[in-house]
Amino acid sequence: MLAPILPAEHGLRIGPTGPPLRDQGVDPPAVPRELALGDPVGHTFDYPSVVSRGATSGRTAERRAVAAWVALALAGLVAALTVLVALRPADPPLLGGADRWWRDVVLAWPGWAEAASRGLKAVGSGAVMVPLRLLIGAILLVRRRHRALGAWILAWAAADAITAGLKPAIGRLRPDGSEATAFPSGHAKSAAQVAVGLALLAPRRWRTAAWAVALGWVAAMALSRTVLDEHWLSDVVAGSALGAACALGAWAALAAGREATTPRGAGGGAPPRGPWRDPSPAPGPSP
Repeated sequence: MLAPILPAEHGLRIGPTGPPLRDQGVDPPAVPRELALGDPVGHTFDYPSVVSRGATSGRTAERRAVAAWVALALAGLVAALTVLVALRPADPPLLGGADRWWRDVVLAWPGWAEAASRGLKAVGSGAVMVPLRLLIGAILLVRRRHRALGAWILAWAAADAITAGLKPAIGRLRPDGSEATAFPSGHAKSAAQVAVGLALLAPRRWRTAAWAVALGWVAAMALSRTVLDEHWLSDVVAGSALGAACALGAWAALAAGREATTPRGAGGGAPPRGPWRDPSPAPGPSP
């Protein structure tokens, strides 16, 4: 296992491919401390696998940091939109002109766009989204991915609770005049929370495709809500940002908690460092 780090000029072989070092009458060569991966009780560790685990941990930490920063940025966007809409729900400052312009654009679209939007509305309703969320939670539970399950439930609960509080508090009238519950869009929120949450759970080899599908789904759902004249543009932007922020924030928070509570050498980091250990067996009596 440690043969690759021995100087070639020694001509020594370790383990079953040659006699133990002690039997050859020489001391083991010095090993740099960064390669000395023995623990205090004499176990030795596979250096390539330790390096591989360290690289994987580094990539996870980088993803966690990116997720946290993006979640904070999206949360800031939601806060800014909420303040602007709350100031004047019927015609928010900085937003009213864009909302009216986008409404005029989508209402001129052909009939197939409205039909497709009605289909997306049905798929994004609670009758579909709630069972889907429960199914994903059950799969995570069966597969014993407890932290992923915790992040999934946390994102779901946070997104729904914030939306349930903002809708009556803002009281913005929908473009079609049906209800005063326009801000933020619940369909856009659910679509983003589910899609981004699933993209975070995707295996590494499917991650790029998962993110492409997630972003496309969120955009399509947000667009459909404005085509049906049930939401303003700022409503769906806020809903999408809210759902994505909850999914990313929950994943980053629980991943960080795992790193902070897992002791080193217990599966969550590199094993403790110690002196170099000769992996060959101790010499015994000759047969």
